[in-house]
Amino acid sequence: MSFNYTRILGFKEGKDGGFDIDENEVKIVRYIFSLFLQGENPNSIARVLTEKGIPTPAGKKLWSYSTVKSML
Repeated sequence: MSFNYTRILGFKEGKDGGFDIDENEVKIVRYIFSLFLQGENPNSIARVLTEKGIPTPAGKKLWSYSTVKSML
């Protein structure tokens, strides 16, 4: 069974075929959750990530409500 790791932010394929944490991307995931815990909603988080030029899990420049919501 194959899995598309390019659409999962914060993880990469491990040597055993499972999940390994991607240390660079996990910082973005933690940032998203910290914003949420500070009271931000998915729309405002998407706006912040877009303004900071942080790419989406698919590598796009524009974050959407649904992308952030699916992560949360």
